[in-house]
Amino acid sequence: MSVKLHDKKAEESIVNVDTTVQEKAITYPTDGKLAIKIINRLNKLAKGNNIAQRRTFVKEVKSLRINLRFFRHVKKRAKSG
Repeated sequence: MSVKLHDKKAEESIVNVDTTVQEKAITYPTDGKLAIKIINRLNKLAKGNNIAQRRTFVKEVKSLRINLRFFRHVKKRAKSG
């Protein structure tokens, strides 16, 4: 036995469709962002596996983040990474 949810009354010849667009917060992978991501992931892996590191590059990550802050500015572009 098949049950119909809608009868012939629900069939329309014209349908209105709302196509609202939502902006996405998409960022593109720059060299600096990829370097930060790699350093953080390797530090996390080392910590999770109890591997002692000579250097964690935390200061470099901090300076990379500061340099990437205004990387779109023309005079700062070469410095950004």
